[in-house]
Amino acid sequence: MPLSATKADPGKLKPAEIVDALRPAPTARGECLIALSDVVKAYGNGKPVLNGVSISVHEGETVALIGPNGAGKSTLLKTLIGLNEASAGSVTVFGDTLSRRDGRRQKARLRQQIGFVFQHHGLVMRLSALSNVLHGKLGQKGGWRALHHSIAPTEWRAEAMTALTTVRLADKAGDRADQLSGGQAQRVAIARALIRKPLLFIADEPSASLDPAAGHEVMQTFADIAEKTKTTLVFTTHDMDHALSYARRVIALKNGRICLDAESRDLRTRDLEAIFHG
Repeated sequence: MPLSATKADPGKLKPAEIVDALRPAPTARGECLIALSDVVKAYGNGKPVLNGVSISVHEGETVALIGPNGAGKSTLLKTLIGLNEASAGSVTVFGDTLSRRDGRRQKARLRQQIGFVFQHHGLVMRLSALSNVLHGKLGQKGGWRALHHSIAPTEWRAEAMTALTTVRLADKAGDRADQLSGGQAQRVAIARALIRKPLLFIADEPSASLDPAAGHEVMQTFADIAEKTKTTLVFTTHDMDHALSYARRVIALKNGRICLDAESRDLRTRDLEAIFHG
């Protein structure tokens, strides 16, 4: 089907219907989506990067993880999704406790319910924005059909266009990724995560490589989608303004330990400066 033919379907949707189409199915696993208890993560040299971390994240929360370089933020995110196995302690996601015994199958099942966005967008530059969004379907049954929009099912193309509409890039659906600005490319990456209809968004420094205006636009897009779809969002950032503006809760790591866990409305920039400079 021609690319232009995919643009008409989501155009018929009303704004409320777009949000409903992207809203994840309700979880029956309870309010707590993520729970870490006394988690330790050490690498080959034996020095712990995470040292007794205990946190819980609940459905619908928006959480910023902050801290200086080497504090353990990225390691914590990777531990949450099973890319890093905890050296000690327990990690429970969507009611499943991650374990070595359950292995790849368990982790693959959990990751199907998570939308990932990283500092580098990871788009295939020679493909269209629409095809890149469809790549969010890879790993699902019949996922090979998401390799290119020309072979994707009509329903998947419509979902991809809906996701692009949500990040305000429907008019860029046919543009190659290498024709997009940095901010636009990152918003395509958000749409790629969104098409998975995740219960949880994980974003590791999603605005770090962007100029300030584009960075704020990307973070506002994230915050709007999380609010409208009631999807839990956990993101790392070095930008204190982003942490206070786009998260309702701020967790700070320093030397592998949690040194702050508070509602953003109760914090000011000076409260966070000591974490980076103190």
